Amino acid sequence: MIWVLIPFRQWKTFFFSYFLVLAVSDPAGYLLNYLFRIPFLLTYVTASWLSLIVLFSKDILKKYLPYLLSFTAILVIFCYFYVYDGAIEIIFFVIHLLILLRLSFLLILYVARNQAISVFYLLLVFYEAIVLSKFVNNFTNFADGVFYFIFSTAVQILVGIFFLIYKEDSDRIVFQLK
Repeated sequence: MIWVLIPFRQWKTFFFSYFLVLAVSDPAGYLLNYLFRIPFLLTYVTASWLSLIVLFSKDILKKYLPYLLSFTAILVIFCYFYVYDGAIEIIFFVIHLLILLRLSFLLILYVARNQAISVFYLLLVFYEAIVLSKFVNNFTNFADGVFYFIFSTAVQILVGIFFLIYKEDSDRIVFQLK
């Protein structure tokens, strides 16, 4: 429930669209699965891809929009008709790895431009790392599955509460390096 509220708090920030995709992905997945029997993983792959796309500036998106839309359509069609669950999970992993890299790049860019560290950016990277670790745990079972899922979900809820309280531009969560 917390993640559904975050886009309202992050309104008019760069990350609004990112949080909106996160907020809509679960309800949309359940609805599409219930109404049209569309596999849940397919909805997640699409939402993950959209999460990656919205992490780029509007100028880049405008420049490459036709290509992005075409690739999105191809990805959805390909995953729906030609890919088995294991391959969809690999695609999901690769997309989330790209999201983690993009968020890490945005963190480094923020630090370089502002000579400061923002807890907001750190927690975005941390959140995405948790998503990836859940996925890796699902494949490798490096931790007790049920315990790890509950623990990591609790941490994600705490991160969500942080994003409900603070915006990207909150001064209280920025620490100068000089």
